[in-house]
Amino acid sequence: MTRPLSPDEIRALVIGRTRIGQRGYLPDQVDAILTRLADETAHRCRQLDQLCAENERIKEALRTWQSSQARTRCAPGSAGNSEPAALPGGCRPYGSDVPVDGARSLLAADQTE
Repeated sequence: MTRPLSPDEIRALVIGRTRIGQRGYLPDQVDAILTRLADETAHRCRQLDQLCAENERIKEALRTWQSSQARTRCAPGSAGNSEPAALPGGCRPYGSDVPVDGARSLLAADQTE
């Protein structure tokens, strides 16, 4: 199959006219172009459907991963949850696993650079 037509190429298509004395375009050329455009449109619709399905699969995988991370991070007795909870339900704010002294040393290092 030839490469798909771009929108500009479709706009620039020239279809031959019938002979003098007849009106309109040559039916065979019109039919060929319509068939090609229909095939290309069907192909792009299939591609779009595949991309949408893949997008949904990735979104669902991300949601599942985020939920598992939240359960692990917020579970009572989980690693890194030994200090008192700062939020209801035992969850700690994002980044609260960095010790205060460690955060101060990171800030000091950033300020000296």
